[in-house]
Amino acid sequence: MLKNIAMLVTKYGLAYYLLFFLPANANNEFDLFSADNQNAPFIKTRMNILNSLSTNERTTQLAILYFQYNRIDLLQPLLKKIPTSPTIAGVSLKPFLQGYVHYYSGRYSQAKPYFKKAANQLAHEHLVSETDLSKDKWLAIINMYNAMNNAFLQQYTEAIKQLANIRVQAEGHGWKTLYAKADYLLGQVHYELKAYEDALNHFNRAEASYPSTDTLLIAEAMIARAQMINIVGSRRKAFELLDKAIETFEQRGDISSLAFGYLLKSYFFSKDNQPGKALLWIEKSVKLREQLGNDIDIANAYVHYSGILEENQLLAQSVIFAKKAADLVEGTDDITGQWDAFGNLAMILHAQEKYKSAFEYMHKAERALLNKARLDITTEAARLNSEFSLEIEKLKNQTLDDKNALLQSKLALEAQKQKLQNWTLMVLSIALMFIIAVVFLIYYLYSKNRQLAIQDPLTKLHNRRYIMNIGKQYFTICKRYATPMTVVMLDIDNFKQVNDQYGHKEGDNVLVFIANLCKQTLRSSDFVGRIGGEEFLFILPNTTEAKSVQFAQRLCNDIRESSVKQNQAVGCITVSLGLAHYEDFYQDFSELVNSADIALYQAKANGRNRVTQFDFNMSKALLESENKSKPVIA
Repeated sequence: MLKNIAMLVTKYGLAYYLLFFLPANANNEFDLFSADNQNAPFIKTRMNILNSLSTNERTTQLAILYFQYNRIDLLQPLLKKIPTSPTIAGVSLKPFLQGYVHYYSGRYSQAKPYFKKAANQLAHEHLVSETDLSKDKWLAIINMYNAMNNAFLQQYTEAIKQLANIRVQAEGHGWKTLYAKADYLLGQVHYELKAYEDALNHFNRAEASYPSTDTLLIAEAMIARAQMINIVGSRRKAFELLDKAIETFEQRGDISSLAFGYLLKSYFFSKDNQPGKALLWIEKSVKLREQLGNDIDIANAYVHYSGILEENQLLAQSVIFAKKAADLVEGTDDITGQWDAFGNLAMILHAQEKYKSAFEYMHKAERALLNKARLDITTEAARLNSEFSLEIEKLKNQTLDDKNALLQSKLALEAQKQKLQNWTLMVLSIALMFIIAVVFLIYYLYSKNRQLAIQDPLTKLHNRRYIMNIGKQYFTICKRYATPMTVVMLDIDNFKQVNDQYGHKEGDNVLVFIANLCKQTLRSSDFVGRIGGEEFLFILPNTTEAKSVQFAQRLCNDIRESSVKQNQAVGCITVSLGLAHYEDFYQDFSELVNSADIALYQAKANGRNRVTQFDFNMSKALLESENKSKPVIA
């Protein structure tokens, strides 16, 4: 689903600029795409182009219109016919659209050279009657799509840097739509990084910055904002925004956006425990996606369709569409789509008790999630299994040969029979040793895979799910045997400023630095895990309230002092800590964590770089405000 959101959020802005900035000739060939005509239905605009323009003009304008509506099925046949003219768009429009077709189809590596070619041609060609400012705008648009292509190639830092520069450039020149679009795409990259609150902030700013005439772009912002609010806010509000955006797409005849809107609506109903309605809307989405013919979009719809079919107890149909989705994404660069499709198929096969097939597809999903790592566990396991089967088959054949030889010489060669029996026993012993070696190797691969599932890859601490499971276990022990227990929440102060000023690489170094100090400070019986971008959770079993306060204060001081001593590139690093101690009235572990989170918030509010212990005398208004503004940790 992540890939579909990216396609939707990137498609309208460029089309608007292509239309707005292309130089008009004496026939006013681009008047069709003014702000008013931009809001006309697709079919009406298309008919106007066909009826009023010459062949070359018609081809160019149809290509731009198809791009605006994301109609790759109609755009691709036109690519060879697009004329080249000595204008900004004429020089680089054709290679750009070629790159966009590859980009939208999930072939990011193939798209990149086309975007580069478009930018190079624009930079070096001698253009007739074009201003440098218009040239800069068109180059910014090309770079904007190249940045999104980089993001899907896992080059997130480069993508964020490019989009931030475009946003600054657009703001300086007063390019309002381009300024909002760059902000919007920054939100999309943050969505890919699962920084949902940051993504929502970018989407909110983008929607507020668009001119009121950019109705499609505003609808696009609404649908993305609905996606974010469904994650971090109210589903009712998410439904309202989604319906409003769908209404705009229906009026405009934008079937590509409608396909995504229907899919998202199905997803909302699924999360709202209404599988019947979810099935109704996903069927509409699948029908439109199949009509449009883009494999990546179709695969995305099939993944969700198979999940809804499974929810409705239609397992036979579910596995068919899950397999189709996996086949469609197999040869693309769409790592997110591969992870969705392979993982979804593995879960459905597991539900059907087809464990071997499920195992294979789950490992495919893991390989996609690890960005095509060289250590391919599934391939290695398959190779070992094949070699093992081959050796077993050889041993079986050899054993049969030995038995035949023994039968033929049984009467005359009793002594040799004993010798051959001993040799056979030796061979079987070797085979047994081989089997044991393979079992140990498979166990090693399983253990390594399990470690990846419970460990944060950057800091090597426990990940969120695993540290929460540990906490629940110790909470149960604490409640049953009345032993003390403390939970501490740690948050890095001003971490967003570190990323903005020094870059995400230096931000990662700060996270690793703090993680190492946390591990050094803990006792062997304590636990720590990373539960968010810059948040860490400590579980201190059998620790009194006084001891836990001492621990937290010591850790706070050590981090600050060590960052100065080690001359960190970002300067002095400080943290805020919230502490909550177990009491009888806590019903489950999440309540205890929420108390520590409230204390952390209070530490932040009081100036940061401090330890704050949860106190029920904290104002009720603060507590209610926190519960509304922050998602409950579960």
